[in-house]
Amino acid sequence: MGIEAAIIGAAIAGAGASAYSAKKESDAQKKAQRSAEAIAEKQKNQAEREFNRANAKTPDLAGIMASNKRAEGAAAGSTMLTGPQGVSQDALSLGKNTLLGG
Repeated sequence: MGIEAAIIGAAIAGAGASAYSAKKESDAQKKAQRSAEAIAEKQKNQAEREFNRANAKTPDLAGIMASNKRAEGAAAGSTMLTGPQGVSQDALSLGKNTLLGG
């Protein structure tokens, strides 16, 4: 019975060592995968930054200046809501004649 126990013990120890080795290998594989993903993410971010730098948008200064020049000719009271005539004084009156209201 001693030899059988030794053989069984050796088989169990071998299986345990094999499981331990497989666990370590699995952990190492997961670590390598995470590392590769982190590197890929950094490379993607770097490529995106380089693309944005190469294709940077600039303001249309000539268009802005032309728009400002066209707006100078409009009346001072003109807005998009009131138009060039502004707001009539009657519309501003609340119907009371006081020192504050006119």
